[in-house]
Amino acid sequence: MLRSDVTNMAYRVGRSTTGGLPPVEGLSAGSKFNVGDKTDMLNTAITASRHHSHKDKVTQVKCMGSYVITCSVDRAVKCWDAHSLQLKLSMECPRPVLDLACLRLDEQRTLILAACQFGYVYSWRLNHEKSLTSRMCNVFNFHVPNPIRTLVTSPDGAWVSSGCCYAMYEVQGGRLVESVRGSLKVWRAQDIVTASEDTSTEYADISKQAFRTVRELVSNDPRRKYRMQPRDELQVSRSFGVRSLAFTPDGTLLVVGLGTPWDSRPVLPDSKVVLCRPDSLETLNIVTCPGHQVTAVRCCTATPHVIVVTTNDSVLAYDIKAEGRDT
Repeated sequence: MLRSDVTNMAYRVGRSTTGGLPPVEGLSAGSKFNVGDKTDMLNTAITASRHHSHKDKVTQVKCMGSYVITCSVDRAVKCWDAHSLQLKLSMECPRPVLDLACLRLDEQRTLILAACQFGYVYSWRLNHEKSLTSRMCNVFNFHVPNPIRTLVTSPDGAWVSSGCCYAMYEVQGGRLVESVRGSLKVWRAQDIVTASEDTSTEYADISKQAFRTVRELVSNDPRRKYRMQPRDELQVSRSFGVRSLAFTPDGTLLVVGLGTPWDSRPVLPDSKVVLCRPDSLETLNIVTCPGHQVTAVRCCTATPHVIVVTTNDSVLAYDIKAEGRDT
């Protein structure tokens, strides 16, 4: 993205999300100039956009047709017009929102799932037939009381998967020992859609399709040469949680990125990426990322590659292979 495009985007946000603010003098859409020459005008546009913007770190951005949906630690889920960046709808959550997922019900309705810090998932039903409206549905206890770090839906809309990653402290030998834990769960999307309308209980507990801890993920590799010693499995299970998830474009495989809740600490041992089946969470392959802390995993639609983003400014690419050596 060119710096002039960033300037134009900041101008559109400042003009449209503040309810009809006058244009910034000397700044017009489509103008091209060096950002450094117009610092004052750019700062004015950004300041004006803060009227409706998030008050804390934005944790996820999703595109849904002509709308863009964002969530933040400030407990808000906001819907923006994708063309004008005008705020269309704001939904408040009682807890910080760490991730969100969208389930398309039909052409006019979408189910929004907001994953929160203490393991709860709040759901809203969006109706965008004429004007964008929302209705609060049910609350699900996916990983209570642990924070949900990632929440994804399969491309075919059949599965919903979530992972948690958190730090815990134990007293061992008279001293406080820190460790990281995590788990992975998968649900049928249809069960979530059905339960979202069941308001008979405050927190609906949906029967999950599959469940795995981190130790079960790394010890369930069917290939003997990739199996780990029990001591190594215990070390990995106490060092990593589920940091990021991604489905392959055909929805037949689930990519799990193991990491820690922090972005600045050194990683010992090396982070790992696990490839498994979405229905049973059976491990098919394990990739080690030496010296890297995994923060996000994504799957390419054009080529069978997994993109791994790490904290040390690195982007790694792996072939999607259920069997055989990775490249």
